[in-house]
Amino acid sequence: MKSDYSPLNLNQINDFLERNNVDALDIQDIGNYTVILYQTLEEQGDWRLTSDQNGMISASHGYSNNNSDIAKVSVGFSKGGGRGIGNISYISLIINDNEILEAADRLVVNNKNHSSEELVNNRRGIIISDFEDESSEELIITLLDKTGNMLFCYKRPTIGNKVIDKINDLKKGSNSMQNAESQCVLKHLPLESN
Repeated sequence: MKSDYSPLNLNQINDFLERNNVDALDIQDIGNYTVILYQTLEEQGDWRLTSDQNGMISASHGYSNNNSDIAKVSVGFSKGGGRGIGNISYISLIINDNEILEAADRLVVNNKNHSSEELVNNRRGIIISDFEDESSEELIITLLDKTGNMLFCYKRPTIGNKVIDKINDLKKGSNSMQNAESQCVLKHLPLESN
C-alpha cells in the first residue's frame, strides 16, 4: 500500500521543535515537506520533514558550521527529496549582520526566466521557494533597502567559463563587495503599495 505524504501540521511542528530543541528562523511548507531553517552558535541548516497518513514523520537534515562571524549574510541551496514523496528546491538566507537586517526592506531573486520579490519584515532567516532552479543558470539574490539601495548581493555563477572567471577574480584579491555590485543586475518591479 502506497503512503500519502504531506507537510506537518502545527502540533507536529511544535512537538518537533520542542523535542529537538530547535529555535526556528523560518518555517515553510514546500510540496510534501515542512522546511525549518535554524541557526545555533555552532551550526546553521535546515530540517526537511514530511508526515505519512499515519502521522509517522520522516526527517532529513542539512547543516554546516555557523559562519556568522565571517559572513554578513549566509546563503544556502537545497535540492532534493525522497523517493515517492517528491522533490523540492529552495534557497535559505540568514541575515547575520544587524545593520543589514534593520535596513533590509525587500529580497529579490532573479534567474534567466523568473523574478520574485518579497518583504523582509525584520526576519533574520528566510526560506525562498518561489524560484525556478536551473543549477546551470545564473542566479542573483539581492537585499534592498526602502529606497532601492543594494545592501547585499549574491551571484551564483553559471557552469563553465563564468565559474573560472569568478575564481580568477577571487585570486586577484578583488574587493568582493565591489565585484558583487558590478556583477549584480537588478531587474525587479517595485512592490505595489496599498
